[in-house]
Amino acid sequence: MFTSFTARNYKNLTAEKVALGRVNLLVGPNNCGKSNFLRAFGFAGEVMQAQAFKSVVDAHGGLGMLPRGSSADVVGVRWEWASDFGYEMNFHFDRGVGFSKLAERGKDGGTIVSLPEDRRVFGPVVGKQLVGTKVKLSDMPLLKMDVKSVQQYLWEGAGGSPSWQERFRSHFSTLRCYHSSHFHHSAIASPVPRAADSLSLSPDGLNLSNFLWTIDQSPDGLDPLKSHLREALRDLERIWIREGGDYRWVSLKMKGQEYSLREVSDGTLQILLLSALLFGSDKMSVLGIDEPELNLHPAWLRVVASWMMRANSAEQIFVSTHSSDLLDAFTEGFRTGEVHLLVFNQEGEVKRVSPEQLDPLLVEGWELGDIYRVGDPAMGGWPW
Repeated sequence: MFTSFTARNYKNLTAEKVALGRVNLLVGPNNCGKSNFLRAFGFAGEVMQAQAFKSVVDAHGGLGMLPRGSSADVVGVRWEWASDFGYEMNFHFDRGVGFSKLAERGKDGGTIVSLPEDRRVFGPVVGKQLVGTKVKLSDMPLLKMDVKSVQQYLWEGAGGSPSWQERFRSHFSTLRCYHSSHFHHSAIASPVPRAADSLSLSPDGLNLSNFLWTIDQSPDGLDPLKSHLREALRDLERIWIREGGDYRWVSLKMKGQEYSLREVSDGTLQILLLSALLFGSDKMSVLGIDEPELNLHPAWLRVVASWMMRANSAEQIFVSTHSSDLLDAFTEGFRTGEVHLLVFNQEGEVKRVSPEQLDPLLVEGWELGDIYRVGDPAMGGWPW
């Protein structure tokens, strides 16, 4: 599990060794960096899955990764987990040319060596460490842009022991972030071409039918998922994966009737997507969800919060939200320390708020959502 995260000069985000828990709530005004936090945190995971490294940089904005109005030319992100292990990446840009070079180093630090200034291509130099051992920084061969080369470098690069490689692989290759606003509900509800390789839900959710089919191939099938869904959909009797020709789709049996996903509400689609993420067959190191509350009734938000506390699909969960009802449901977990509250201000700075800081209100019976509703400065205040 990741224990802290640092981001410098990533758009409007400033996170300095922010302490992390198993469930992490991201709160603050619009345009304060919550979504950017998830994007920056998920960068290494995207590299693992992309077709080209430069495409990931471009998807994050290229030069637009740098903060507006700043003279900075380096974007830095750093992940730490356990007490002895970390990984840092620093992206160097030439504002007149664009993406120029990348330096990486392990938690033990050391001098960052970079490629000559006149080489305007992706060319990393890496320093990695074994636990308690100083490892010499070494020049890496220039990598091509294909993802196979990137993965080989990340997993087998200079000085990395098999143990180090496995820790890196297990944490970053299964790190996924989803944005509820990117789920295309009408397309998700439509039949899709059959596929047998949907081992994880796609960022837009369009492979939901195939992902649920994959889950259904397990010994327990979709029964565990149905059991969790019935906490919200009390009338749910069955989840069907239907097939016709080369296409596959999902339907739900409720109150003795079968309904295609085209016939159910966006809220029902959203709760189905969330249940698949939280209790599906895709085992993740990190699951990030931006605004899971979209289209959901407040009563269902308590169910979703309970799911996140019990989820077996991810070691660690990040939730960006504006919902006071969702925050209310995490109050007890916050008090026990299992849930970490990460508060963002208008300048994009993020800090962890501890239970002790809110204890005077909590002992009076306030819940997290109550404190958020009244615009308490400890919860980010109001945007004006």
